[in-house]
Amino acid sequence: WVAVIQLLLSLVFLDAILLDAYIPGKSVRKFLETNNGQWFIVGTFTFMGIVALVTWLFILFIPTHAKTLVLEQDHSYRLTIGKTGIEHSLADVLTVEFPLLTNINVKVRLNRRKKNAVVKVSATLVDDSHVDSLEKEIAEHLKKNLEQKIGVELKKMSLRLIPYRAGDKITVV
Repeated sequence: WVAVIQLLLSLVFLDAILLDAYIPGKSVRKFLETNNGQWFIVGTFTFMGIVALVTWLFILFIPTHAKTLVLEQDHSYRLTIGKTGIEHSLADVLTVEFPLLTNINVKVRLNRRKKNAVVKVSATLVDDSHVDSLEKEIAEHLKKNLEQKIGVELKKMSLRLIPYRAGDKITVV
């Protein structure tokens, strides 16, 4: 719609110039030579510049986050994976591989252009004796799982392990 507005404004100016060139003495030239006509030209070009600037800013900074990510695309098929599918897959891997974790919550943000993901994991840790080594192991395992099995690059990961305290509710899967 922005391009249509710019095209119409350009056609108005082109029409005014062509009318003036082929029909001498037409009132368009007289109007454009007046003070009001000069302000009309300045206002129209200012409006066109603002519309062009907003259009370019929108194109440059359009959100690139998606709920589904296209992994492979060919003429006859399209392989996509959803955000919730990745979240459930990573949560299942953590549940199976790390039995010390409960209440696992995985949030994924997919980037459409670069085919990468930002992962946020929070979980309750039943035994907090080896937290540092466990964090590194979880991070490496999730990165490997995401890149090799699912085919999505890991851009950034946030891991939050909360120690279990007596009386906390836990979910056993």
